[in-house]
Order: sequence, then C-alpha cells, then structure tokens
Amino acid sequence: MIPIPKKLLIHSCTLKTPVSEDGYGKTVYSEPVLLEKVRIEPSSAVITDKQNRQRQLSALLLYDCRSSKGLTEFKTEDIVCFNGTEYSVGKIDTLYDGKRLHHYEVGLI
Repeated sequence: MIPIPKKLLIHSCTLKTPVSEDGYGKTVYSEPVLLEKVRIEPSSAVITDKQNRQRQLSALLLYDCRSSKGLTEFKTEDIVCFNGTEYSVGKIDTLYDGKRLHHYEVGLI
C-alpha cells in the first residue's frame, strides 16, 4: 500500500501528553510536540467511550507513518491543539498494510 499522498497532508498541530497530576488533582501535560504533515477532517461519527457513554467526534486526525513528522504514539488521554482549539483523543485506530503499520486514524472529541 502506498503512503497517503503528501499533497493531502496539509495540516500541522500540537500534541500534549498527560504526565502527572498536581496537588489539586489537575492534570499536568508534557511540552507540546509538533505534528507536521497530518490531515484533520471534520467528523460527525459517534463512538462509545470506556464508561459506555456515546460521544460525537468533532474531527479525525490522519497520521501517515511514512510522511507525517513528530510523535508516532497516541493515547486516549492526549490533547491535540489545532487552529486554536483543543481536542481530546477519543479513539485510536491503527491501520496496517499487511505487514507494517500504515497510518493512524485518531478520533478527536
């Protein structure tokens, strides 16, 4: 399978990962990591979270394992910042091309 064409990977965003909690129970995040050559598309899909609640996705982030740059591991607690809006990661799909990881589809809430 060929990589996602670079001409479609036109966006950049930042990713923050939770590292701990402060004394008041507020989550402390790592320094933002820049993700380049990704694609963020609006979405209206509905997912079910760990507490069995239905949530509507706001966007879908496509991260190609060959062309995209930045961190390549996502977790459901991560925060993605794009165009001044913070999204939390609600769903992570890893898609393979037979033998290797091809790309991630990250559902943003």
